[in-house]
Amino acid sequence: MLIDMNRIDVTYGKKLGAVPALKQVSLQVNEGEFLTIMGKSGCGKSTLLNVLGTIREPDGGTYFFDGKDVLQMKDSEKARFRNQNIGFVVQHFALLGERTIYDNIALPLHYMRIGNREIRVRVDSLLEKMELTDKKHKYPYELSGGQCQRTAIARALVTNPKLLLADEPTGALDEETGRNVMELLREINKNGTTIIMVTHDSDFAKLGSRSVTMQDGIFTG
Repeated sequence: MLIDMNRIDVTYGKKLGAVPALKQVSLQVNEGEFLTIMGKSGCGKSTLLNVLGTIREPDGGTYFFDGKDVLQMKDSEKARFRNQNIGFVVQHFALLGERTIYDNIALPLHYMRIGNREIRVRVDSLLEKMELTDKKHKYPYELSGGQCQRTAIARALVTNPKLLLADEPTGALDEETGRNVMELLREINKNGTTIIMVTHDSDFAKLGSRSVTMQDGIFTG
């Protein structure tokens, strides 16, 4: 089992202004799954992804990743763990506008202090896979939405993560481009990467290997 999360609580605010975002949430995900999570805005989906990605510390519960007790790690250990094991893809791409497509994809490898030769090999391989080789020296504003999202996916994959977290990856795209991105994610999953994706699109949710629904901070199905 890759993910074993039990009785996770997250609350925003304090005292009378406290709002529970996750309430005793438990989630188990096997390696190689493609899990999709549906639910209305504000139901806790993105908060759950932030806990899974070690960006948000829960108020209670346990979280084991590949047998490691994530919540017992120090902040520096979590940062290293996150960079080595988890890739992130978000709705609006989160690319750095002042950096080229090549440099955006390479950025996580610089944080890991990978040598320049290895960086070139990894980035060029992903550029070819994402059909972006001819765009490597361009900037995000020069690309279409679909090309930006493929760049973001390449950046998430360049560290060879065990888990890819995708938060509404098709939300800013037209329907056809969204379907192309979904097919790309399915291919990535077939090659062994575990994916957890949040989506509002019921058709896209069905393309995963398993789908669950959240409402008011809990799983309802």
